Amino acid sequence: MDPEFATELGNFTPPEGQSFSAYRVRYEDGHLFRYALTLHNEGPLPVTITSIGEPECGGCTFPLVLERSSVAPAGGKYQYDRERATPFDGFVIQPGAFRYVVIETRFDHCESYSADTAVTYLSIPVGYRTAFVDHDVQLPMPYSLEVPFHGPECPGGLQTAA
Repeated sequence: MDPEFATELGNFTPPEGQSFSAYRVRYEDGHLFRYALTLHNEGPLPVTITSIGEPECGGCTFPLVLERSSVAPAGGKYQYDRERATPFDGFVIQPGAFRYVVIETRFDHCESYSADTAVTYLSIPVGYRTAFVDHDVQLPMPYSLEVPFHGPECPGGLQTAA
């Protein structure tokens, strides 16, 4: 998690599902924000990861716009090293194995949100292939990212609530 923009709110255990950590992310128009997660193959077959993050979306107005994703080495002492991660180009995760993925986003579209609102990210889109079948899923992240909007962070001003 990028400590320049993210503040941990604590760990939470919902009535159903996995425990998670929550972060509040300070919006800073045009700046880059990075976060990371680990993809783990718990199945019996190799999985080819074909995409991570939102694809180019012409009309979308999400506050975190995907710039690029990168992948840390498959093993060894650098398997969680963001600095040694290489640009995403698809990769295979063998059964029982994992890969550390870094997502780099840019803060954008502030003007699309009203003051005192927020967008919360709980999952990330991932494309993968098993055998010869392609899948697109929303994988739950081990944390939530809340991006609140108050007013001063938006250079053009926020929309006013109707």
